[in-house]
Amino acid sequence: MSFITDRIFVYDSNITHLSIYQDFFASRSLKMFGTDNIYKLTQYSKEIAPEVMIFNLNDNSELVQSALNDLSEKQYIQSPVIVLNPHNIAFTPDKNIAHYLTAPIDVKKFADIIESYCIGYKKHQIMLLETATKEQSLLSKQLSERNYNHFQVHNGSAANQYLSKNFPKIVCIEYSIPFILKRHNLNHDRIIYVDRQQDIAEIEKFLN
Repeated sequence: MSFITDRIFVYDSNITHLSIYQDFFASRSLKMFGTDNIYKLTQYSKEIAPEVMIFNLNDNSELVQSALNDLSEKQYIQSPVIVLNPHNIAFTPDKNIAHYLTAPIDVKKFADIIESYCIGYKKHQIMLLETATKEQSLLSKQLSERNYNHFQVHNGSAANQYLSKNFPKIVCIEYSIPFILKRHNLNHDRIIYVDRQQDIAEIEKFLN
């Protein structure tokens, strides 16, 4: 069965990387538009809504942040934004970033994120909506340590896009001001609020 996504937009200042992305997506029957010109990508994004946007920081963190701010202010960001930081450049994740992957980039996790949005029907047990921070939350850490198949996302619009194509057993939402109203906007019948430092034992009750 062949799956073709509408659009994946990729910015990488190193043009030689773009062919690697191309091969990576083509192996999954996915199409992309890639460029080393961030102005060109932002202009395309204003004309055509991509399914996913990917920014590789490389050495251009200020340029990426400026582009995100510009798209956000004009309300052009409606798709999940993935930021790759392969060199651990100083950069503060913001509310527009759905996924923020730092060095060393976990290719398997990156592939899972892309396939979830563009193909769907992934068999995650949990979708976790929580704030992106430099320190991994206790809850997220425990989910990984105990090998729960979970999908972590950092903003509500991306969470909604994920839930339009995937059907986890439960949805966990960080109990914080940015997300406190998201419960009423997400399409799932098993949603619970969680604390970032919560013990996983409480979550496990909902998986049985």
